[in-house]
Amino acid sequence: VAALGGPLGLLWSALAPDVPVLVTDGGLVFAEAQPEQPVAGDGWFVLLAVPFGALVAVVGWRLRSVRGTAGLLALTVGALAAGPLAWWLGRRVGLADFEAAASAAPSGSVLGHPADLRVLEADWWPPTLSGVPVVPALAVAVTYTVLAAWSRYPSLRP
Repeated sequence: VAALGGPLGLLWSALAPDVPVLVTDGGLVFAEAQPEQPVAGDGWFVLLAVPFGALVAVVGWRLRSVRGTAGLLALTVGALAAGPLAWWLGRRVGLADFEAAASAAPSGSVLGHPADLRVLEADWWPPTLSGVPVVPALAVAVTYTVLAAWSRYPSLRP
């Protein structure tokens, strides 16, 4: 499940809009007074992460041998890894080209900064991750729990 974060990140980077930035003598600033593209990047990630998580949960549910708490835990932990991987990979697509263009661009140029997440908190120590990258795990947990609640078999296996 964690490895599926790669294609999710590539899809997100393809769909999320670039943020127009203006090159100034003092650095980069937003080209518009109130840009909506930074929020759209988060929105696109959520719009892709919810169906991703639901699909992972349904496929995991269909594997009858791993149903129950162990299946829920395995899928949720995998999705917890897939979200940050998708964010990391998706934000890297086009970033090197942007940085090269920004360093060579004259003052007054408008460039498109690749999408990034704004609603995010990530620290290595102590390990902390919250915000939009955990949406796939939330979707997995909710979908899997609903499937278990609607199961007509108490053991969750027919």
